[in-house]
Amino acid sequence: MKRWVWLLAVAWASCQQATDPRPTLDGSLVRNPGLGEEELLPEMTFRKRSHDFGRVVEGEEVSYDFWFVNTGRAPLIISEVQSGCGCTTPFWPKGVVKVGDSSYIRVLFNSKGQTGEFSKNIVVIANTYPNKTTLKVTGIVYRKTDS
Repeated sequence: MKRWVWLLAVAWASCQQATDPRPTLDGSLVRNPGLGEEELLPEMTFRKRSHDFGRVVEGEEVSYDFWFVNTGRAPLIISEVQSGCGCTTPFWPKGVVKVGDSSYIRVLFNSKGQTGEFSKNIVVIANTYPNKTTLKVTGIVYRKTDS
């Protein structure tokens, strides 16, 4: 009997917490982007979102710079740029792009071991809304003897 009383006392005590150890969050911290003029968000405005390399000889490396301007109302930070395969390598500004400033994302395509038409998407992840922007490079890779 003493064992049951002791178990009930422990169970009751463990359920009784005087205060919640987690901090109380103010609702003003949660905001929905794009709902009002008070929203200060960066915006990437690209000159072009796609580029056609045309004819590329197998083994050749070609690159293109996707120029953009931060036309938003806050500093822009690009956290990551992802490509669909190892043949496409992106390079992007690692720092802050201020409002009104321009920069570029360089996409390097290595045609080694590739033949035929190609279409590669490059996904830019930044502190914009929406946070993902897709760029595209296309072209046709010919063998050295075919050109």
